[in-house]
This record gives sequence, structure tokens and C-alpha cells, in this order.
Amino acid sequence: MASLGHRIPPELFKNIILHLVSIVRPLTKKEKREVGQCSLVCRYWAKHSRFLIFERIALRSLDDAQHLLKLAQKATLGVRIGAYVRDIALDIIEIPSQPWIHLLLSTFSRDVFSHKKGWKLALTGVLARTAPEKDRPSPRSAFFGLPRSLPVVQGAEHTKFTGLRFKTFSDLVAFVGSFLPNAHNVRKPLFLELYDTAIADAERLVPLETPPPFRGAHRRWQKRIEKIQSGRMLAWPLVWLLVTSDANAQRTDGRPLYVQTDQMQMIAALVAAVFNGCDCPFCHGMPGEWLTTVLRTPDAHTLEVQNDAHKLAFHLSPAGCVLNIDFNLSFAMAVGMVSLQNVKEPELFTFAWAVLDERVAAFRGTIETFRVQVLDVLYDAYDPFVRAHLPMCVPGSWLRMEKEVQRDRRTV
Repeated sequence: MASLGHRIPPELFKNIILHLVSIVRPLTKKEKREVGQCSLVCRYWAKHSRFLIFERIALRSLDDAQHLLKLAQKATLGVRIGAYVRDIALDIIEIPSQPWIHLLLSTFSRDVFSHKKGWKLALTGVLARTAPEKDRPSPRSAFFGLPRSLPVVQGAEHTKFTGLRFKTFSDLVAFVGSFLPNAHNVRKPLFLELYDTAIADAERLVPLETPPPFRGAHRRWQKRIEKIQSGRMLAWPLVWLLVTSDANAQRTDGRPLYVQTDQMQMIAALVAAVFNGCDCPFCHGMPGEWLTTVLRTPDAHTLEVQNDAHKLAFHLSPAGCVLNIDFNLSFAMAVGMVSLQNVKEPELFTFAWAVLDERVAAFRGTIETFRVQVLDVLYDAYDPFVRAHLPMCVPGSWLRMEKEVQRDRRTV
């Protein structure tokens, strides 16, 4: 076996290893055992196969976490095991009586877990889909009863939460915040995913009011999240996780994005009208987690919110005021996600148009233009329809209708 393996060209061997198992999903125990046997052939095989064994790790208990911390510091073939680790999955069946998740955040060293692409932390409430509502995991903090001042030394650059329930939006913010280091400890902007996540007091939140966790002394939000991707949940409160309303909290690189409080309230209200006030078949035509909302700050002066149907972009000044707003009404068609045959009638877009008109008009006096982008092949039908349904925006040249050419979905 060793002699045969030695004769395989390095380039061919690497392709063989990559095709032994699917690298898209975590390996099963059997698959890891098989790859582990390959790593025993020779040093070269070991070097090129061990990343498949350790790249994705699943933890379910304190013993698992302690074992990983010890193993990660061991070096084999001149490489620490921790350098292979990229994804750590936490399957939480119940809130542990003995805290251990904080070990991953406050004990991990950048020198030990030093994957060149950073590392991702995914936490899943295993009982979320099967257990009664009262028995589902409802954590407030990653530290589960430990002091909130416990520092987060090593935060994951990509964090994913699935199947969790929170009593309040403040609990969600506290929980997310307990996983993320402060801005001065962040080397790259952070990416947060939230799926099958529910907030019990969601109906009490008002878009035109600052959510409780961002009022007063708490407005200095410094977590530097650049992108949030979520399933079916309120989109507008999540916008507050991307910005700060305290100008002094902003770093020299323009992160986190600074937005004045009154402007932020108007942004949240418009996001609510578009993404939580639309009943069109493109927003609500599919069950489950089909609808995905993405919120991101691609540069220091732009805030974008989009789902599988529509897209909003707010262009801001350094002073934290909105200068222009782009509303891509036909985003789903523009990128080929919806057939044009199904959207010839603009009446399909069942926004609360009066509310949308009012929310956009609130920016009058602060923004230069509100641009509505529609596919060129639909423009003639949509232009009069939009103008008729946004009467407060029509006077003067404030409302601007623009034609858009259909793009290849793969380039978006």
C-alpha cells in the first residue's frame, strides 16, 4: 500500500482525496475513519488528508469541548491540529447545567485556531423542530449564567444559529453579542446567520422606535457585523445589529456603519413596509425557510436589505444621514429567480402601498432621490402603476423610475 501510494503523483492524489467524500457537508464517523486510514500511508498522505478530518468538528458536551481544546494544541507533521479547524458545530439538546460554550469563545487562541480563512461557529437547538414550544432551547447568553463581563477573546468570523427561541429581542441581541468580540478584537467584518429563530415579543416592537437593546448607553454597538442572513423572521430589527447610532463608536475604517438615530428609525420603518408588509407570491409563495433576507453594509456608506423578491439600498453621508434610496422592485425577475410570464401584472405586488408611500415621504427634505428600478421589459406597465400608488413621492423629480436589464443570476 505504501509503495503504491508513493507512486501516485501529488496532483492526482489531492484530487483523489477531495473526491473520497463530499466536502460540502460534514463527514460521518465512518468517512472520517476511512480518511484517517489514508493518512497513515505516509507523511504526504497525512498532510493532505487530515484537513478533511478536522475541518468540521461537532461538539455536544463539555467533554467534547475540553478534548478539542487539548487536541487543537497538539502538532503533527509540523502543523497544529487547530490550524485545520474551520467549522465548529454545537448541537444543544438542552441548556447545560454546567456551562461550557464560553470555553470556545474565551479560551481559543488565534495561534491555536489559525485557519487561513477564519473559522465558523454553528449552534443548533436540536429539539427546535420536534419539542413542544416550552421545551425548546431559549438561551440568553453563550455563557449561561456566567458574568456578562467575561471577555470574548476569540470570536468566530462566521456565526450561525438555528432553532433557537427568545423571550425578547433584547435576549436575542444579548445572545448574539455574547458570541462576538468587540470591534478592537475583530480583524475581519463578521457574518451572522439566523434560521428557524423566533422572538416572543416581536409584535411589540415598533419600527419607528429604537429597540430597547439599542437605547441610551447601549447605543454604542461595536460588533462590526457586516452581513446578516436570516430565514422567515422580522427583518427590520436586525438592521440595528449592523449599525451604530453613536458617532464616537465608529472606527477609522468606517465600521460599524454610523446612522443618526432618527434616520435609523425611518430606515427601519421603510424596511418593515417592504420586507414585512408585502404579501406578493414572490415573498410568501413558498413554505418553510424559503424566503431569505440578507442585510449587509458592502462599503462604509451603504446599507442594503434584500430578500428573494425585492432589494433596498440606502446611501448615507459620513454624517449618518440618508442621501439616496434605491428600491429594486423586480429583483427576483432581474436575476432570473422568477419567470417574467408570472409578473406581467404589477398588481401582484401587494404592498401596503399607502404605508410604503408614507414611509418614503418621511425622507423628504433629507434625500435627493428615491429610485425605483424595474426591468425594462416591464417598465411600460409598472411606471404608471408605481406613480399612482406613491402619490406623495411624485411631485417634482424626487421619484425616479429607472429601467433595469435582466442579469445572469450567477453573477449576483
